[in-house]
Amino acid sequence: MKKTIETSHFINAPLDKVWNNVKSGENWEKWVVLIESSTMSGTGEGATRVCNTHENGILNETITKIDVENKVFQYRIDKQEMVPASSIMGTLTFSEEGEGTRLQWDAELDLLDLEPFPQIKEMTSQMYAASAQQLEAISA
Repeated sequence: MKKTIETSHFINAPLDKVWNNVKSGENWEKWVVLIESSTMSGTGEGATRVCNTHENGILNETITKIDVENKVFQYRIDKQEMVPASSIMGTLTFSEEGEGTRLQWDAELDLLDLEPFPQIKEMTSQMYAASAQQLEAISA
């Protein structure tokens, strides 16, 4: 069953600086708290990324959209073993808010079992919030 997790975060840093840390898809380990290291194959839409987590997990991802004009970055997690879900799509949308940046970071996933969804939602929301704080720290 398809479920969506929606989060919104204020980043006290200029939009251009924040976007510059995200748009290539590289070096996300500098701000995504779950990721210890990552490697990219290719550039832009269609590039693939392998992320190693701090808990020895592996995420195989494909970058599906980089909309520079509208500041939207989207990725699909093709393979992971952390949550009982498939077809995971993450979308980050950035916009100016005052002198800072608003990050709308959403995840859409197909759950194999609905029972763990509250825990998955809480864990994901906390990870996105902590990552937004780290993105602020490297963008200030």
